[in-house]
Amino acid sequence: MQQRQHLILMGPPGAGKTTIGDLLKQHEPLTSIATGRFLRREVAQGTTMGQMIKPLLEQGQFAPDDLVDRLMRQWLNEVPADQGFLLDGYPRNLTQALALEAMLAEINRPLTRVISLELNESQVLERLTGRRICRWEGGAFTLHIRDQAAIERCASLGGTLSKRDDDEPAIITERLAVYASATKPILDFYAARGLLSKIEIVDANGPPEAVVAAVLAAIKQA
Repeated sequence: MQQRQHLILMGPPGAGKTTIGDLLKQHEPLTSIATGRFLRREVAQGTTMGQMIKPLLEQGQFAPDDLVDRLMRQWLNEVPADQGFLLDGYPRNLTQALALEAMLAEINRPLTRVISLELNESQVLERLTGRRICRWEGGAFTLHIRDQAAIERCASLGGTLSKRDDDEPAIITERLAVYASATKPILDFYAARGLLSKIEIVDANGPPEAVVAAVLAAIKQA
């Protein structure tokens, strides 16, 4: 493998991109830039940008390109020199893909691979409608309502369960439509540049460890 991996992890809502990104950091020296997580942090902190994007996120819409581009430039500049990066949730359209290409040229960090996770619509709906956030005094973690062990762990920590506003079925359907129309064409964009490794033999609905193993195999083949 190359010393520094510069990766984009793509897939529909609910494909587990952030979870996979967190696990990949155990195997590769990566800074994970999970756009959705970072934007929700802005909302939770009540920043000016957070106040601007809060109603959009609640409706399952995306933040404006110019705003996310500015934040991404800042986040990329904060990546340590001895680490690679993993982008999750960006770029979401061709405009952002072109903006990213310019950013990476400026800092001399070209992409090494784009990984696409596969999940069909019924799997997305099952996963997201059952997703809950356990919040407790020491932090928070995500679980599925059918995961009894995780629910018991949440209770033992004195946590409370909540549902994300964008996990309502109607909003999920809208998010999938936006993904299909705006984000999937990016795969063709990167395929033309020889950067796309489409994982067809591994179902992203399977255990995270299996998906991570497939991603690592794709990186090694690159």
